Amino acid sequence: MAIKKFDAKISKIVDLSSTVRHFEIDLGQEFDYKAGQFVNVAFDDNGTLLRRPYSIASNPNKSSKIELCIKLVEGGQVTPKLFEKKEGDSLQIMGPLGMFTIDKAEKEKVVLIGTGTGLAPLRGMVNDLLSKQVEKEIILIFGCRHEEEILYKNEFEKLETENSNFKYIKIVSRPTDTWEGRTGHVQDNFDRVDPLNSSVFICGLPAMFDGAKEKLLSLGVDEKSIHHEVFR
Repeated sequence: MAIKKFDAKISKIVDLSSTVRHFEIDLGQEFDYKAGQFVNVAFDDNGTLLRRPYSIASNPNKSSKIELCIKLVEGGQVTPKLFEKKEGDSLQIMGPLGMFTIDKAEKEKVVLIGTGTGLAPLRGMVNDLLSKQVEKEIILIFGCRHEEEILYKNEFEKLETENSNFKYIKIVSRPTDTWEGRTGHVQDNFDRVDPLNSSVFICGLPAMFDGAKEKLLSLGVDEKSIHHEVFR
């Protein structure tokens, strides 16, 4: 796929939590990419061009729009300025970029593991697989610290009720007394992983990836079946 540059506009902004926002970006023309890829987002700030890569959180559907899921980094150079943007504001988009793509899912089952905004490319992968009505079993394992940080919760719960081959597992590491779901870290919740028949995709911070990979290898997952994108 050829890398293209777009003079884009923000068409919609939704707060997903106190620090995470969902951005819908209109590129003005159809954009061809693979689920799991990312784009570079750039904009001018008082004469300085600010640029950062962000995973695409939507599935490839031959649309002129893409969706991004971005966390505010306090004291960061880019996200505080990006979070000042409003619907209708302009951005420069370049892509598609990256090799973390769902077409590498060769096994009978697909396991997607993420924390925080590492969920972004996994969301695109889930919706891509389900829209194509693949017969694979799909398991999404998502971890966060607090309940209010469970991103796209209603959306994934709805998909689970509508698709018998999709399982949604959410984990909270610092739960309140009222939390009734799973707790701990993602690597402590791999009981649904079939080591011999799973293609695994992991996205998040380095420490999470290292812990998850170590656990998967100990369970007998082939290292060649483990694909990852690490946010640094």
